[in-house]
Amino acid sequence: MHICRLQLSILHLSSIQLTNFRNYTEQNVSFCGGLNILSGLNGAGKTNLLEAINYLCLTKGYFHSGDIGAINFKKEFFRLQGEFITERKIETISLAFQSGTPKILKHDEIIYEKLADHIGKFPLVVIAPDDIALIIEGSEDRRKWLDNTISQVNRLYLDDLMQYNRVLAQRNALLKLWSAGQSRDEDLMTVIDKQLVKIGKQIHAERKKSLQILISLLQKHYAFISNENETALMNYDSLLNESDFSKTLITNREKDMMLQRTTAGVHRDDLDFLLNEFSIKKFGSQGQKKSFLIALKLAQFDFIAQNKNETPLLLLDDIFDKLDQHRSEKLLADATSKNRGQVFITCTDWKQTIISDKLSKYFIVENGLIK
Repeated sequence: MHICRLQLSILHLSSIQLTNFRNYTEQNVSFCGGLNILSGLNGAGKTNLLEAINYLCLTKGYFHSGDIGAINFKKEFFRLQGEFITERKIETISLAFQSGTPKILKHDEIIYEKLADHIGKFPLVVIAPDDIALIIEGSEDRRKWLDNTISQVNRLYLDDLMQYNRVLAQRNALLKLWSAGQSRDEDLMTVIDKQLVKIGKQIHAERKKSLQILISLLQKHYAFISNENETALMNYDSLLNESDFSKTLITNREKDMMLQRTTAGVHRDDLDFLLNEFSIKKFGSQGQKKSFLIALKLAQFDFIAQNKNETPLLLLDDIFDKLDQHRSEKLLADATSKNRGQVFITCTDWKQTIISDKLSKYFIVENGLIK
């Protein structure tokens, strides 16, 4: 099963240069526009290459937090540069970071004033073993996934998120001052609450609209992967679904002051993942959870592709080592289809045969060297 697409343009990372990035000191690699397979032992640097691609597309890492840790041992900086081929032209993206200074991101040698201006220009989707946290861990992981998905296609949404977080930080700072005994400025709190409510409602509306599309895509992909008569579903759990956000903030002020944080708002939203109306987190088998995760990520891919009329890069990190043969074959069939554009796959066995009609290129990764 593949979602029907009409003449999507193909985003293609043609080459990448890594300098002092994780276990790479200096490395230049050229990729094909179809399937790129990176094989090597654990720790060789396969995931680090995918991390570098994520930096170039989204300005930060996917597998590790913090930029300092991305600098090669005993070095003072790292630099990445990628050549992207789009329907429009060849575009160069470079990102440099030195400890103690802000990251410098350039698009065709023009420095971005704000890193957020780059988000969505070169979309990508990552599927990795640790993504199972989306299913089994807390709400923060699921909100981040949803926000990442929408932000790659809607810049206004990203702006709202950043503004909401700034206002939320102001409100929490004021609550801490009140808790410490400072005289209460109710008028100031009212102004902050109005700002939070306005932006929160905009975020809620966009999440709700986007989820209607994502749910449909999820159901189609889950049916393809699982071959089972089960219905996959996402419920949007938000205070704003049924309650008045403004009134709730007023009602919660005393509690919020004692806790020194805002206890209601879209920053507390969650997604309930269900199979046949039962929580997959509580009642799903390991196989069901993995199938749901894959379907969720492929739904994310299609959502971005449909909204941007362009295929995102698809990065699969050692995913086949964690799946049974049936799910591996289903994911591989989907990932290597002509609808997926450029795909990067890492694996530990270079003899692993991946049959695909896509143009393919194999790489061997050994101790920070790519051959």
